Amino acid sequence: MAASSFKAKKRLDYKKPDFTATDIELYFQLADEGTVVRSTAHYVRLTSDSKAPLRLDGEDLVLKDVLLNGQNCKYSVVGKELIVPEVPDEFELTTECEISPIHNTSLMGLYKSSGCFCTQCEPEGFRRITYFLDRPDVLAKYRVTIVGPEYGCGVLLSNGNLIDSGVKNGRAYTIWEDPFPKPSYLFALVAGTFDIIEDTFTTKSGREVKLGLYVDRGAYERGLWAMRSIKESMAWDEERFNLEYDLDNFKVVAVDFFNFGAMENKSLNIFNSSCVLVDPETATDTNYFHVQSVIGHEYFHNWTGDRVTLRDWFQLSLKESLTVFRDQEFSSDVNSRVLTRLDAINTIRVAQFAEDAGPMAHPVRPEQVMEMNNFYTTTIYDKGAEVIRMIHTILGEEKFQKGVAYYLDRFDGSAATIEDFVLAMETASMTDLSQFRRWYSQAGTPEVYAKWTWLSQEQVAEAARTEAAAARAAAEQAAAAAAEQVAAEQGSAQDEGESAAPADTVASANAAAPTETASADETAAASTEVEEVEIPDVGRGKLVLTLTQSTPPTPNQKTKEPFVIPVRTSFLNATGAAFKPKELPESGVLIFNQAEQKFEFTDVAEGTIPVVFRDFSAPVKLKSIYTSADYINMLEHCDDPFIRIDAQMSLISDYIHKHIDKVNSGDLPEPTEILDAVRYVLQDNSIDLQLKAILIKVPSLRALMETFKKINLDGLVAIRKYLETELAKTLIGEYSQLEKKTRSTGSYKYTPEDAARRAVHNACVEMLCRGHVASGDVMQADDFIDSLYEDTDNMTERLCALSVAVNEDLPCKLKLLDSYEESYGNDPLTFDKFFSVQAAVASEDTVNVVRKLLDHPRFDLSNPNRVRALMGTFGYGNPVALHRRDGMGYLLMFDVVKRLNTLNPSVAARILDGMINFSRFDNVRCQKAIEYLNKIKALPDLSRSVYEKVNAALSAAEQK
Repeated sequence: MAASSFKAKKRLDYKKPDFTATDIELYFQLADEGTVVRSTAHYVRLTSDSKAPLRLDGEDLVLKDVLLNGQNCKYSVVGKELIVPEVPDEFELTTECEISPIHNTSLMGLYKSSGCFCTQCEPEGFRRITYFLDRPDVLAKYRVTIVGPEYGCGVLLSNGNLIDSGVKNGRAYTIWEDPFPKPSYLFALVAGTFDIIEDTFTTKSGREVKLGLYVDRGAYERGLWAMRSIKESMAWDEERFNLEYDLDNFKVVAVDFFNFGAMENKSLNIFNSSCVLVDPETATDTNYFHVQSVIGHEYFHNWTGDRVTLRDWFQLSLKESLTVFRDQEFSSDVNSRVLTRLDAINTIRVAQFAEDAGPMAHPVRPEQVMEMNNFYTTTIYDKGAEVIRMIHTILGEEKFQKGVAYYLDRFDGSAATIEDFVLAMETASMTDLSQFRRWYSQAGTPEVYAKWTWLSQEQVAEAARTEAAAARAAAEQAAAAAAEQVAAEQGSAQDEGESAAPADTVASANAAAPTETASADETAAASTEVEEVEIPDVGRGKLVLTLTQSTPPTPNQKTKEPFVIPVRTSFLNATGAAFKPKELPESGVLIFNQAEQKFEFTDVAEGTIPVVFRDFSAPVKLKSIYTSADYINMLEHCDDPFIRIDAQMSLISDYIHKHIDKVNSGDLPEPTEILDAVRYVLQDNSIDLQLKAILIKVPSLRALMETFKKINLDGLVAIRKYLETELAKTLIGEYSQLEKKTRSTGSYKYTPEDAARRAVHNACVEMLCRGHVASGDVMQADDFIDSLYEDTDNMTERLCALSVAVNEDLPCKLKLLDSYEESYGNDPLTFDKFFSVQAAVASEDTVNVVRKLLDHPRFDLSNPNRVRALMGTFGYGNPVALHRRDGMGYLLMFDVVKRLNTLNPSVAARILDGMINFSRFDNVRCQKAIEYLNKIKALPDLSRSVYEKVNAALSAAEQK
């Protein structure tokens, strides 16, 4: 299809379907190249137009037959639609199609890879299986018969409950029935050979649910953590949200070839194996955490996504944001709240803020979409979850739970909208969220400026006297004006020849002046009272906090209205002690909903500072009048982990912004405050270890990039490396002590406490080796890393050692890479790390390394996991290599996208995310990016997915 024919869909163009389907029976006869799919659906007309034809979606289907109520009928196939005219108001339509799963490299619809038949139907994959109303507002009950191929499929799965199974004509078959209506995107089918982990869960009402986890042969042990996580998720949802599972079985299947992380198909969740399989030898602590989180996320969709689904794809965040919030709370409760929250915040501040600043910026509820696969974004998911969290912050836990319960009860079994959800929260909590809705309709990151002034009691009293005097003068002036008006009216009446006015009229008129005078007297009395107030403690006074907000323009949205921003606030005095003014609400939350707003707090000691946006209470960028001393105060004394991280980040970014122009001259001042701050963290044993692991390192390059509107990439890379080297060299003794203190002493186990200790240890290992290399002690670093790699019993530390060896280019690098390939080369999931470690090296030469890895015998362009490991890491996680000034990073990306465009358009578009955000770099880089994006745009048969992103980037560049 020519790119010029691609048209965007608009949210406001939504129309209800002319027909709906109430029931559908599907029959599959599986084969690699000729799978037969027979569909019989019961349709009901919804439109009053009796002549409207039935229009069904279909793509890449070979249509064999169409029957209307069992009889031949008229029909036509126009483009990607099957059109059946002259249909009654209620009828059955049967279609028979043939598809080729083995050749379906897009991995959308029904495909076969690694010997397994698998489906992915969200958002619009079902139309690649059969003709149907492939839209989320059509909910039907499904009955599915699967007939397996002649060999290789001992397991045949679909949604719902198993009704029958057996062998017929030498082929295995199963029949499944799902009693709950669902949209087509939640249909699932899996057929293959698996090891099965079986267990049960008893719900709080006493129902026993059979659990089945299906993994590759030989991976049984690696699936046990996922099974444990399933049971934890089911128990947690009952406890926290009072939501119970509703079917007799719950199945999870892990597959290697999958475009997404996982899919919440009703009762048959399909997972990327990377989100299921873990053990100490092959998985890191991060992998364990991720598996637990994703298992929870997909299970929680059973209610927030499956039982209540969405009306149209513009409402995607309806199910994803609430479910992300729920999975974050799950991880916080069963794992580590500090780790979970800081991880979520980092995603927003690094990835989502970058998206807001780029050409694909969009609201949490987009207004227009060309390719829906492009909108499974961090804005929809993660910013959306922050919007839900803000609702929780404003309402409180009790009212929030009441609102969610009302929403699920009100819309159970139906397709809802974001507006439905917000209205339900309003109704249940009796809270007005009218202005809050702007978080769903406006794109961009709000920028908040915070400043404050402290007034002594003398200044407060003087201000009150001045205000009272002004009020008294105004009252006296008003009284005089009123008296003059009365006199004028009386004179006018006499001029018109009137005799004396009636007595009551005169009395009424004469009463006006004394009334105004009395008001002035009262004001004067009040002023006198202020003047007579005794001055309390010297050094205490009023703190006036002024907040202003603005949001930069984004594509198709030039002007923004003020948001409702919950500002979780506390106060620290000059010695670091916490202080709560009486005016601060018990929740600590200030509601900031104007362009500029003042908040006043009395009886505040001089030197006290407000600590705003505790726990990152809103997804905003903060600018303030904090000093270095304030940042150090917050770092050392604030009890909020995010505030401590932000304080150190601000210390470092302030230094960088102030001195980045000096980096080429070598005239950089010693970063004394930063050194002292990190030394303090290294030596303070009371700091949470997950927090400490972050604080003892320099923030990532991508995090620091988001503190700039225009990015001096070369200067930023150089000054960040300088800071990292200074820390590593100057504090090498402190890092060494902490490294020894946090070494593993027993066999590996995954617990939040052990994971936190290993996180600190790995950070110390990285900084120690940087210090040794910078000081010329390369062999000491080499011996240390070589020993760590060989001696450890877990992948968390082994991967750290490999990463350090590769990043520092240690002599042992090639030896360790060879050892890793020998040990894990035949384990696809674990070997993905071999590619990602090398693609992440912040060096311009990484472009050449990645080119060589593309030709590695074990690199497979058709495997999304392998592509993400190499090109995803390179394209999104390595700005140094991707954005080379000579354009070689862009050329590499062009070459890969050219190959992927027709093979798997969704993955091709996703790896472009880093490249399209080029506009904040220097002109040389911008011109190179534009050059290669134009080459991509000119590719023949350019996919809709790739075109949308490339065209958006080029259009944004033209406007600038």
